[in-house]
Amino acid sequence: TTNLTGTPRGRHVAAASGYSTLAFVPPPPGALSSVAFSPDGTLLSAGATGDPKASPKTGPRANGITYLLRVKNGSEVRTFSPGGGAEAFSPDGQTLATAGGPGNRSTYLWDVATGRKLAVLTDHHDSRIRSLSFSANGRMLAVNDANGVVYVWELPPGRGAPSIRATLSPQGIVNSDAVAFSPKGGTLVMGGSDGQVYLWNAATANISALSTGGSDITSVTYSPNGQELAAGETGGVTYVWDLATRNPSAIALSDPDSEGIESVAFGPDSKWLATGDASGSTYLWHLPATKSAETLTNPPGASAGSLNEDLRSAVFSVAFSPDGKTLATTDTNGHAYLWKMP
Repeated sequence: TTNLTGTPRGRHVAAASGYSTLAFVPPPPGALSSVAFSPDGTLLSAGATGDPKASPKTGPRANGITYLLRVKNGSEVRTFSPGGGAEAFSPDGQTLATAGGPGNRSTYLWDVATGRKLAVLTDHHDSRIRSLSFSANGRMLAVNDANGVVYVWELPPGRGAPSIRATLSPQGIVNSDAVAFSPKGGTLVMGGSDGQVYLWNAATANISALSTGGSDITSVTYSPNGQELAAGETGGVTYVWDLATRNPSAIALSDPDSEGIESVAFGPDSKWLATGDASGSTYLWHLPATKSAETLTNPPGASAGSLNEDLRSAVFSVAFSPDGKTLATTDTNGHAYLWKMP
């Protein structure tokens, strides 16, 4: 490894297949569970979950920390706490939403430019927040909690006081990291523990469903053009639907390691799909092919936090930069990797 000048936490790492990485290794409090690029691609947020055994009074160790990094060199801009559980940039890039760590039960809205806290959205069931997604116009924020309930918050112009627009719990359970708004409208997709993928139409409040193989849905995402929908599940399969043709059947992409899928993300051209699995591998698929084109394996490292041993290398989050030249992945050893795409 080679240390970057002025960035003690950023290191270049050689990798197979002509890919290279810039690794960000933060200090404790725990494993990195989420990454997100700003809309202009210059910033990356990376969430460190915190220590689930710590008291909220101990601060970041329980509340978690979200790091705001410069993509070009991995240097730190600032940190946000409470944070770390999940994060999402607003479409205009001015607001960052973060979920608190294991000892926290709220969602926080931050001013990206100044670091100022704008609002606190408290979960009505006093349950930990697991995933977040802004609507395409930035006027709604979907928040999924550990009880399987999705709250849709209305965010008024001028950063007025947010209010609840809808409370959703199709069939009772929506899984972790499994909510996402369409980039082309007001449709929200939610992944269920019953193997169903639910779509909520904000205009009509109607809910429809797409069926998979029956395993828990762990991650969902829309393609940037809004025409494809991908959902990963614990059985090791990622399903991809072509929404433009309204075909109810899906392409099934089987994980080469037969591991559970932890995260899915489309590239900006809507053709490349990245899937991160529980064994620490990220696979790149060029749709509609059903065989992975590339394999990216996170370098091994000492485990962070108190996670189950089987998940210590899991790729909990993947995200493409807006220009498609960089892929960000995390692992539960406490690293965030920026892969330079050839």
